Amino acid sequence: MGYGDYVHWTAIIRDLYYEVNSKDKNDVHNYIVGLCKKVNELNENEKIKIDYGITNIKKTSNSHNFKFYVDIKWKGNIFNHEQAKVIFKNNSMVTDDNSYPNLIYITIKSDGYLERGNVGQITKLYDSKHVVDTYAKNLGLENYNKKGFFNFTEDECNKVKENLPSKKFILIEPQNHKNLESRLLSFDFMQKLVNKIKESNDIEVVQISPSKFADKESQYLENCIVFKDIFTYREAILFGKHSEFAIVPHGGLSIGLAVVDTKVIAIYPCIHKVPMTTYETEIAMEISDGNHYLCFLNKCEKCNQLRNKFSNSEFNNIISKSNEMLN
Repeated sequence: MGYGDYVHWTAIIRDLYYEVNSKDKNDVHNYIVGLCKKVNELNENEKIKIDYGITNIKKTSNSHNFKFYVDIKWKGNIFNHEQAKVIFKNNSMVTDDNSYPNLIYITIKSDGYLERGNVGQITKLYDSKHVVDTYAKNLGLENYNKKGFFNFTEDECNKVKENLPSKKFILIEPQNHKNLESRLLSFDFMQKLVNKIKESNDIEVVQISPSKFADKESQYLENCIVFKDIFTYREAILFGKHSEFAIVPHGGLSIGLAVVDTKVIAIYPCIHKVPMTTYETEIAMEISDGNHYLCFLNKCEKCNQLRNKFSNSEFNNIISKSNEMLN
């Protein structure tokens, strides 16, 4: 599980934070009890196996806001986790300071939208509704926004500003450094998109990629600006905020770009259904034929067939949508 899984939780934490701190400090305990009661009253058809949620509350001050002390199931505190600490960086709603006077303790899961079998394999995805909808229902939260939350630092803002192109640009990311080949569109397909878009538009195209990811070397597109090992994940999201739109395979990048309201053409592999992670700013395009999901094979012939079919049938559609957004 990656960055996007924790971005979903920033939405829940943010809206719980505002809900809790809009109340009289002495009413917060009863509010939390009420949330837990709602969850307990859900029937078995309405909830998944819930092993996350609010676990405790501490109040020793009437002059401090409540903050959240967040642990990840099986993984420890968010600030000790490689990916979660990136997502929650500079977020004043959370803390790892146990001495802070008003705390709500909450346990989260990076994969709280699925069920696994006895040997850990994924047996069911709750992908007919959005991840944040699932989390909110399973925590009893009624008022919330699915869009996540970042609080960018001054250094992050300055770095992005210093590296912005001099003219309008779009962001494109082939994600060719991923290890699961079944999840990827061909590099040639992404290169053809770049060439065709630039052929008829006075626009820069930018690729942001690490030089290596999970011991796999990245490939770099031609005919575009390449930022190689320049930006962190957060900085890449903030950079993308300034783009006209982005074309990316669905994942942590597309979920993060939704936070900053960037228009995204998001291409979904054969993992889950679109409603599970889509946003109003997203044009979702699905490789699956509507039947082939839950595929985590490195090499899958069915995925390969669907990917080739998508590449042949949807290329002109992506170009058309791109031209519409640029004109």
